[in-house]
Formats: sequence, structure tokens, C-alpha cells
Amino acid sequence: MIPGPSGLPFFGCAFQLDRKKPFETFMNWAGTYGEVCLVTLFARKILLLSSSKVLEEALITRGKDFSGRPALFYRAKFMSDGHEDIVSTSPCPVWKVLRKGLQREMKKYDPSQRRIESIINLILDELIKELADTNGVPIDPREAIFTSLININCLFMIGNKLDYGGEKLEKVKSLVTIVSTVMNIGGEGTELYFFPWLRFFGNKTFAKIVKAKELRNDVYNWMLQKMKHDLECNTGEEGIMHFFYKLILKNQDLLRDDHLKLVMTNLLIRGTASFNCYFYFLVNILAHYPNVQELIHREIVNVIGHGKSRRPSLTDRPKMPYTRATICEIFRFIKIV
Repeated sequence: MIPGPSGLPFFGCAFQLDRKKPFETFMNWAGTYGEVCLVTLFARKILLLSSSKVLEEALITRGKDFSGRPALFYRAKFMSDGHEDIVSTSPCPVWKVLRKGLQREMKKYDPSQRRIESIINLILDELIKELADTNGVPIDPREAIFTSLININCLFMIGNKLDYGGEKLEKVKSLVTIVSTVMNIGGEGTELYFFPWLRFFGNKTFAKIVKAKELRNDVYNWMLQKMKHDLECNTGEEGIMHFFYKLILKNQDLLRDDHLKLVMTNLLIRGTASFNCYFYFLVNILAHYPNVQELIHREIVNVIGHGKSRRPSLTDRPKMPYTRATICEIFRFIKIV
């Protein structure tokens, strides 16, 4: 018998779970019941694994037994119209084609190819100028960072960036913000997972999800039109979404436009929200450690030279152990997904 906390009939341990920080509740249970424990939430049994040893056994040694994704929770199912994507679908023919295509296309962005570096530098120039124009006046940099990350992602996805202050950029920003808020497994809207009928009674989270879906469809429609125009006119402005568009045309017996829409959602939301979270933490943490800032600056100057116009490159990474260690430590500080 697997140990675990006891709960109420039907509700299980739902009222013991911290909605805003469920991982803290999980860690407390792990400390009490061990590295493998069984939790019941609304008649659903959940196995919690909390050590590298048991995770290795589950995901590697017994990978086939534990492979697959859980059934889509209501919010994700509503957003996806029940179709498969790369992130939340168990291995199936559609998933394999999309995943293999993504892996093949991502090789173009290998650090040795310098392509990803050129994309980042294009937006980085604008971000540096925007921050420098403040002339040392204290500011909240989150909006500038958020906008820059969206445009890096758009260059990566469709081959060009969005105009600052333009309608398209504002729609993408609203989409990423809403989805990041209402699609967290343990956060806002969890009640819809267990009681989807609440959507008929003015549930505020469901209203946000409907808005997010409308924004997603608008963003997809203009991205699709751009891809068609680029390929028909051979504009040279191509990104990873153009590849997936051609992939779907070649596999119409298996893939549909809905799959392209979901790939766009995966790349746009996950790619922007995760790095946005990282950079927020990076700025916030480094602001409290001026000595770390100084050591990073000193290492960069020692590598590229004082007064040089060039900025650090991916090829400089082996020569910057302290900077790399700081980046890894920031990742350790935060929860990306």
C-alpha cells in the first residue's frame, strides 16, 4: 500500500492543497510520507515522486510504463478544441510527426550556426537603446523585456518582428499574459478542471479563456496570411512556422490546420512566458547583489576587452565560467514551468 495523506470523500485532499503554491504542499507531503506517495483529488489518484532516484526509475528504467501525458484538463481542451499538439499530447502519429519536424528544424538554430545569435542581437540593440535613454532614472524594465522577448520569438517563428505599439504586438502581449495566468495547473481556474459546468454560471476564469482563444485565433489568422504571402512571393522572410506550414501541406492525410494553430500556440506562449519569467527573476535577483554584477562585468571586460564595441558572443561561453554559473544558479532559483 502506497502511503499518502487521507482526505474527505470525493474531495480527497483538495482542501489541504495550497492553490497558489501547490508544489510546497507536495514537498510537505513528500517529507511526511516519503519519496513516493499517493494523493487523491476529487476521486482522481495522483502519484507523487520526489527524488532523483525514483524519477530516474519512472522516466528511464520504466519509461514505457510511465510514458504519456495525462488527459487534457478542461481549460487546455477548450483552448485546443480537443486536437493534439507537441506539449500536452501522448506519443501518437501526429505527435511524432510534429516533434520530429521541430527537432529537425531546430538544428538550424544550433549555437554553432550563429543564426539565433543574429536574431537576438537585432532586438537586443533596441532594448539597450530603450534602457539607455532613461539616463539612469529608476524604471520598471518588465514591459521592455516582455516586448523584446515577444519580438525575438516572432523573428524566430515568422521571420520578422512586430511594430512597437502596434495592434498585432498588443494582441500577442495580451494573449501571452492571459494564458500565463489562467492555464497554470495549480493556479487560477483550477475549479474548471473539476467542475467544468461552472462556465455556465459566469466563471471569471472561463471568460478570460474565451478572450484568450479569440486573441489566439486572431494572431494565428494574420500569421497564416503572412506565411502564405511569404511563400507565394518568395520574400525570404521565413521562420519555423513556415516550415510547419509546409510540413502540414505534405502530410494532409495526418495533419490539419488546427495542428498548425496549436504549434503556433506552443511556441508563442511557452517560448515567451518561460523566458519572460527567467529574465524577471534575473533582474530582480541581480539588483540585490551588486557584487555579482561587478564580477560578471569584470569577466566580460576581460574576455572582450575594455572599450570594445562588440558584445559577448556564444563563442565566448567557455571563457566566462562565472557568468555561466550565475545563469545556471538563476535557473535553480526559479520554477520555469
